[in-house]
Amino acid sequence: MTQTKRIASESPYTQLQITAAAQAAGWRGTRDAENGQHIPPIQWPTAHVCADADDGFKHLQAHVATTAFDSNDNVDAPKCHPNTRKAVLDNIMSWITIQTAIRIQWVLWLNGAAGAGKSAIGRSIVDLCLSQGIPIARFFLFRTDSTRNSLKPIVATLVHQLTGSIPELRSIIIPRIQADSLIFTKSLETQFETLIFGPLLQLQSESFSPQKTVVFLFDGVDECIWNDEQAKLIRIVTVFVKKQVFPMIALFGSRAENQLLTEFRSPMLSDILLQLALDTDYRANEDILRFLNDSFTKIKSTHPLGSELRNSNWPAQAEIDKMLQKASGQFIYASVVIKFISDPNQHPAQQLEIVLGLRPSGSLTPFAQLDALYRHIFSRVVDIEATSLVLAWEMFTPKKESYRHATCIPDVFSSWEADTACGSMTNAEIKVALAALTPVLTYTDYGGIRFLHASLPDFLLDQKRSQAFYIDQAAWCTKLSILTLRRLINKTPSELGTWTGKKELPTSFDFTTMVDSYLPHAIPTKELKELVTALWPEGWPTSGYIPGFLTNGGDDYHSMPRRLVSYIEIIGKWNFGDGVGGKVYRDHRKAIESYVWEYLPHDDLEVVMFLYSYMQNSFWDCLKLHHSPLLDRQYHMQGYVKV
Repeated sequence: MTQTKRIASESPYTQLQITAAAQAAGWRGTRDAENGQHIPPIQWPTAHVCADADDGFKHLQAHVATTAFDSNDNVDAPKCHPNTRKAVLDNIMSWITIQTAIRIQWVLWLNGAAGAGKSAIGRSIVDLCLSQGIPIARFFLFRTDSTRNSLKPIVATLVHQLTGSIPELRSIIIPRIQADSLIFTKSLETQFETLIFGPLLQLQSESFSPQKTVVFLFDGVDECIWNDEQAKLIRIVTVFVKKQVFPMIALFGSRAENQLLTEFRSPMLSDILLQLALDTDYRANEDILRFLNDSFTKIKSTHPLGSELRNSNWPAQAEIDKMLQKASGQFIYASVVIKFISDPNQHPAQQLEIVLGLRPSGSLTPFAQLDALYRHIFSRVVDIEATSLVLAWEMFTPKKESYRHATCIPDVFSSWEADTACGSMTNAEIKVALAALTPVLTYTDYGGIRFLHASLPDFLLDQKRSQAFYIDQAAWCTKLSILTLRRLINKTPSELGTWTGKKELPTSFDFTTMVDSYLPHAIPTKELKELVTALWPEGWPTSGYIPGFLTNGGDDYHSMPRRLVSYIEIIGKWNFGDGVGGKVYRDHRKAIESYVWEYLPHDDLEVVMFLYSYMQNSFWDCLKLHHSPLLDRQYHMQGYVKV
């Protein structure tokens, strides 16, 4: 096997050691051959072998993940836009610079939704610390970079930075590495204790002056591919910090995922932890607006194809407002959009039209980075069917603030009082279904779903973008209609229940939601036909029975005809195998007409006028058939209708 083939077959972490060793040895690549000069063959370095290491410093370098603290990738290494995020940056720096003698909180957890700008804030904090001479060792995890998506290189990377910012540590740490050439293959606890905690304490004991506060920054903890390693890192670091035997503080940045919430809610941390939640504690809209305005100004002045835009009012304020709304407080949307619009080979005005959905995207992918993030998050969902059901309900069920829960909680609303997932799932089941999506949404008890990314529904409804996670509106509205019809027919109590624990029977709100939101988009399947047929027993119009779902929920007779007519009109457009307007439709229309004329008050002007607009010419014939007292007012009614 050739040297090149052997290296290509190595594991990602072995390649990391090879690359680091090569950088330490100063090996050179080829020169540019455009001038015709001879190119010498590349001399690949030999792989680093821990057991053969005879130089402690080179041994250390071979295990360092350089991109974890000094990435050369512009996409991966953003910092806060000038004059943005000032409040959160000021708060973090105030926490860092507080005197050790009066410090209470030794651990800070900066959390927020996916794309909220946590890494940019972290890198800006690094710059501020370095400019103020504050020792800071950092590790930025990133799931798609095999050299830093686990904790294997974390201690070596931190030690490398510590020996640079605190030179006195080098004489303590390097001999320890040289004395134990296999140190980087040992447990994470052993590595931290031998190469970081122990040397810091030794330095303090040998020093005659107080030590400066040393900052450890761990960004993207949730990006570590192993959940148990995420928890292990937090425990190892916080156990040492809590002892307060050395002025060391730890800053963790991550999404508020469940496995991390469990760790940071530990009673052990309650008295030393400061939490900064970007989603609730800081309003990013003003900063995002500043970023958009500054970016568009730059595009207009520098873009090679944007000369005609320089003296125009492009983009319109309404377009900026729409982008701001889609960003929903998360910087990643604005960043991705500006990067797409700034493409020097495309016209910025046309690119903006693609972003706003005013122009077909063709082969262009305006949200590629954002889509990759969403797909990664959804790839961790265990039961995608259950999750999609809850999300489909949320997206296709309109919110009506006039329909409040009958509770004493003023800020709790539902969708027409219709239960989440059509009442087919318990509150616990819904929480489990959404557990993996905490980076992009929140869920509170009894139907409180809130998208942290307003652009997420756009992603889910676009098959090209969401791929395997696509939510087909027709298919899911059919499913939601079936679930609602089953509850109405079987009078099934909701699995969700109310805040009091009571499980409610289906009401007129469930029927209304189905008619207004689901059925218009549903597909007339065989199962749907069977349920539609079963919903209206022939005995209703003659027995005097009024189904509960038409009278419960606070509706009165005024809105009942309108709801029934909408239902019939939808069925009339379906083809259940016997053509549009087939037997199912005809039977339902006949039954409902009899029902309405038999049981609704004819002296109610609003009810009658609606029936007239629906039945048209057959209106007066029905009045005669049922001997309605309105016959005496026929001419008055006709005149009213003409008006």
